[in-house]
Parts: sequence; structure tokens; C-alpha cells
Amino acid sequence: MFKLALFLFIVLNLTSGFSSALSAETEKCSIAEERIDYIDKSKLPWVDLYAFFKEVPSKCDDGGVAEGLTDIIAKNLAAWRDFPRLIELSKKDPKYFNFIKKHIDETALQEDLKQIFKNSRSKCPKNFSEQCKELETAAILATTNSEPETSSDAKIGILEYSKVQDQFSKKPRELRAVRAVFYKKDGKWTTGDQAIKKTDWQVTFDGKTIGKVTTENDKTATFASQVGLQEILSPIDKIPSMGKLTEEFATWSDSQVYRPLVVTTGKYKNDPEKWKPAKLSKYLEAAVRKQFKKNFPDVKNCKDPSSPYKDWKYTDRDLKIVKSFANSNELKIVGLELRPYNCDGPPEVAYSRAWYLIYRNGETKYLESGMILVDAGDYDNDGKSELIFQVSRYNQGGYIMYTDSLTNHTDFLFSYH
Repeated sequence: MFKLALFLFIVLNLTSGFSSALSAETEKCSIAEERIDYIDKSKLPWVDLYAFFKEVPSKCDDGGVAEGLTDIIAKNLAAWRDFPRLIELSKKDPKYFNFIKKHIDETALQEDLKQIFKNSRSKCPKNFSEQCKELETAAILATTNSEPETSSDAKIGILEYSKVQDQFSKKPRELRAVRAVFYKKDGKWTTGDQAIKKTDWQVTFDGKTIGKVTTENDKTATFASQVGLQEILSPIDKIPSMGKLTEEFATWSDSQVYRPLVVTTGKYKNDPEKWKPAKLSKYLEAAVRKQFKKNFPDVKNCKDPSSPYKDWKYTDRDLKIVKSFANSNELKIVGLELRPYNCDGPPEVAYSRAWYLIYRNGETKYLESGMILVDAGDYDNDGKSELIFQVSRYNQGGYIMYTDSLTNHTDFLFSYH
């Protein structure tokens, strides 16, 4: 009996130790992407990459994490940034250099790979010549194995993920699908019947790949609002989502949804123009509000839901700036909302979120209303970012993609009835 008890004690402790180790590894993987965001802004990237290499399990170096590492390593080698420190760490730990070299692959930007090749030939210290030859070779192989510099057949979809109430059981049910929305034909973006059969998509967010899904045409789609829908064949637990259920991206027919995610058939998703949230100056805030008043001079409102419509002289206080972004070219976009709306019926377009483009010189241009920014990325590898908005209007949904520094747009729209 004593031997049996001792045996069970040892097994339980071993199992407990294994579970604890597994839990620790899982936790490290879960924060790996956060560490990548930190390293991307670091003043000592090679030191922080070395800490990542030593502390994070190798199994975490996959998917979006791996592509994030590649992006950081490639752009720092292209800039030849703090290269002596990389030499120092690589000589101290040769496995670290192999880790760096492994991430010079075809997912890196083409201009970075070309610059790494040039730097390895012209800027390499003599005491590191062998390693520089390896960097040069890795850059050549990555460039050779990459896709063409531009993609003439790029396809873009949106991963939609919502919860709705079943009209029969009255219970909530999940709806997950990819909606094929844009594709490039003869060098121009367009929409329409893409005749997509079984397709592998990369799910992207903020310039990174966060997962993959496989789809095929949804043969049950018969309503106008189901145009472009693709049935997801991937297991449910493999379908990525971002954040929590929210009303922010809810459409005319939804109550709560997860954030829509851009999916693409190519490897391109980086945001070369680097669109990021940005705060506006008081001067620009005033300029946007002034432009809104020019676009919507006559607006009606009600005292309460039971009152009749009347002309409303709204003021600057009623115009709320809800979102603002800027890019590396000093262009800005601003989302503005007129509030409150007190009437019982559907609101007029002035109450939908209005978007404005602000040029470097402070001039403003009205884009559209009833839109929410989904994401930005270079989905056709032409060196410029495309901006994709979700359309949420009365009896109308869809997506609008702005291209060429927001001078052109392609609309994918549908009605609900």
C-alpha cells in the first residue's frame, strides 16, 4: 500500500509539474505579439530581439508572431541599424544569428530585401564577412521565392462574425462568413461576381496576419444582403476574432458583432503609409466642423420621440469628433457625428458618421457618411495603402475601399430588403 501511495504521489507531482510548464508556455505565447509591438518601437531592437529569442518558446514563433518578427528584423537590417550590436550578440550566441537569418524570408517587404542584399555587400565589417554572406544569400532566396512586385489578381474579402436572434427559437446564434468584396482586374479594382470557388484566405489586422481560413461559395445565399458570401470550411476554433462583441460595427440588421477583419488571397497586408490614430489640433477640429456645416446646412430634429420634426440650428457642441487618423504623408481622416437625434423615425444622412480628408495645408474634403474604418493595408503591393470602410446605413450595407491617397474609391453595396 505504501509503494502504491508513493507511486501515485510521484505521478501526480510529475503531472502537476508538466501542466504548470505547459501553462507557462501558453501564457508566454499569448503575450508574444505584445512583445513584438514593444520591440517594433524599441531603440535597442537587437537587444530586445535577443531577449525574445531566449525567453519565448520557439513554438510561439509562428503565424502572425513570425511575420511580425520578420518585419522588424528586415527593416532594421535594411536600415543597417545598430549593426555592431547585432555582431556582438551573434558572436556571443551563434544560435541567435540563425534565428535572425531564418526571418529573412519571402514575407518581408521587397524593398527591405533588396536593401539587405546591398548592405551585406557594401557595409559589412571584415570580422563578420561570413555572416554577411549568409544574410546576402538569405535575401536573394527570399526575393527569388517571393511573388511578383505587383499583383494583378489580388482578391479581398471581409471576415464577418456576428450574433443574431434566431427568428424561430428566439435564441442567439452565431453567423460567421467571408464576404468576397473587391478584386483587381486589368490593373483596376472592381466588384461583382468573382466566381470564387474553394479559396484560402489570410486573415489580417493592422498589417499582420492573425490566422487563415478556407471558404467556398455559399450555395444557400439567396437574399440581396448575402451577395458575395462564402461559407467557411475551417474548424470553428480556427476562425480568428478580434476583441469582444460590440455595437460599434453593428449593421442595420445586427445588434452586436465582432470587428470585421480584412482577408486577402495574397501575401500583401503591410500598411506602408502607416495610418495610426492621431489627435487633431483645435484649428483642424474647427475647420472640419465648418466644412460639415457647409455640407449639411439644413437639418431637422425633434424635442422628443413623440414630437414633430422641426428645423434645428445645431452648434459646434453638437458635432462630436469620434475618430481621427493620420499617415506618414501627413494626410488625416476624421469621423464626425451630429448628436443627439431625438426623433422616432429613421435619421437623415446628416446623423450618420461623416468622414473628412484633411490635406497637409489644412484644406478639408468630404468623403462619405455612414462608414466605419475597418483597416488599412497595401493589398496589391503597389506601395500605397488602401483604406477599407464598412458601410452602415438605413437599409444599406457593404464596404468602400479608398485607393491612391483617397483620390479614388470602389463601392461594394447591398440592400437588406
